[in-house]
Amino acid sequence: MKYHLTLVTNLAKLSLSSEIINKITDFLAGHNTHIIDIVTLSDNEAYDIIFTINNPQYDTLYKNIKNFLTKYPLDCFLIADHLYGIKKLLMFDMDSTLIVNECVDEIARSIGKYDQIANITREAMLGNLIFEHSLKKRVKLLQGTTIDNLDHILKNQITLSPGAITMAKTLKNLGVKLAVASGGFTYFTKAIKKQLAFDYQFANQLEIIDDKLTGELIPPIYGSLDKQKTLQQLISSLKIKTNDAIAVGDGSNDIPMLESIESGFAYHAKPIVNKAIMHNIKHTDLTTILFAQGIKKTTFVN
Repeated sequence: MKYHLTLVTNLAKLSLSSEIINKITDFLAGHNTHIIDIVTLSDNEAYDIIFTINNPQYDTLYKNIKNFLTKYPLDCFLIADHLYGIKKLLMFDMDSTLIVNECVDEIARSIGKYDQIANITREAMLGNLIFEHSLKKRVKLLQGTTIDNLDHILKNQITLSPGAITMAKTLKNLGVKLAVASGGFTYFTKAIKKQLAFDYQFANQLEIIDDKLTGELIPPIYGSLDKQKTLQQLISSLKIKTNDAIAVGDGSNDIPMLESIESGFAYHAKPIVNKAIMHNIKHTDLTTILFAQGIKKTTFVN
């Protein structure tokens, strides 16, 4: 069976020298693989090692490769040949994925309730609290927050994750559909959708009366299973297959979405997510999603 082992490094921490590549190919050869080719995706930064192996135990092979590479600060992805290549749909979580922030925590910080709300957020993302219940609890604490305050946070606090702009521009240039699906709020997802020229956005709607948050959400709550359902609905409406899509997220509420297709990626994720999902981005930025589809850096759109 034919596989692609994509290697991506943060050049500020490690340069993928020929010596390192040779050590990796020697390791693969020791596991009964036959190296077909090594494709340079970006000099010293990203490579695609293509090989075949008879009767592979995918999970075991992937874990062995990861264990061997723990000595290097790089990300690796073992992808079967039929799953490799440019996709037709990518769906992203927003908070701590497309943006570095947790929006509800930023609102909490602005009204002096950061510690109280951030602790709930942290426990929810770690999977220690039921997401939907924790969301209602946090939104209740935001009662009285003004629209002007939300606008100030959006313009001055919310920051795109490294690589987000290049990733989005490159994929749009290739005709890929992009969606953001968040357990957060449409007030922010609509802005991120516009900024990154995404095609779709899905999130919770805050109830606002007299330009202030009431502390309630307008039903229905958009939660963990809704992300999964949305992904499947988009796949169906676009008339594509599940292997034509990628999902990316970081929190426990992203797991159903990430597990529902063949190509789920955990991005700088919580431990519970990294344990559940095989493809883990831990050392690099969102442009790694491009390399994992075999897209060379020379074709990136900045």
